Amino acid sequence: MKRRVIDVTARLYKATSSAEHARSESGGAAQFVEDDVSNKMSLEEMRARIEKTAGFPGFVVLQQKQRRIQGEIPADKLYGLAVTLKNTLGFEHLSAISCVDWIDERRFELVYHFWNYEQGILVQAKISIDRKQPSQPTITDLWQPAKFFERDIHEMFGVDFPGNEDLSKYILSDWQGPPPMRKDFHTREFAHSQYHFKDYEPEWDDKVQGGYHSNHAVPDAEAQEVIMPGRKAHASSDRWWKEAQHE
Repeated sequence: MKRRVIDVTARLYKATSSAEHARSESGGAAQFVEDDVSNKMSLEEMRARIEKTAGFPGFVVLQQKQRRIQGEIPADKLYGLAVTLKNTLGFEHLSAISCVDWIDERRFELVYHFWNYEQGILVQAKISIDRKQPSQPTITDLWQPAKFFERDIHEMFGVDFPGNEDLSKYILSDWQGPPPMRKDFHTREFAHSQYHFKDYEPEWDDKVQGGYHSNHAVPDAEAQEVIMPGRKAHASSDRWWKEAQHE
């Protein structure tokens, strides 16, 4: 209820301010400016403005949905589009940069998500870059959040972003392998080549039927008595172990 009151108060203040501004602009005549909803552009209008203001026809619209425009553009035109969206068309927020590995097509697809909250419109701009030596100039000078998005994609896919001053590891700080989100990264092969499974086996695993060393296993009830004396055995040793972990 408190939040609702605050929201209503804010809207009344906004409407009053707009009316006062309109009155001063019209020499004192009373005029009321409607809420922003009536002033919002249609997707077609925003699309036309993007193509006109950007100064190039390279933004090809793939699909339009309610309040969303999705299109593709040559990679070398992305920065110019980003400048236009932010400085001219009011897209003040870069909410994400996504990466898709199209391994069969030998390319990465980067998807930039730009928001104009005043108009309530999302523009998703897709570009394709070479998969063998993936690189795309940074847009960190336009949006600070791009620093993290580019850093994350560099870590997970190996894409370089010239101009981004910090592409150091963020999540995989001790990782010595290739970028793990690429589709040519084979988890099982890498694990077998780098790690010894014994290092990751708890001592109780040798005593559980169906464990890694099942040839040395003992019946569930006996194993449980060794590991957790006094607990009632379940049909599945995995189940009682998971239950024990949460107690």
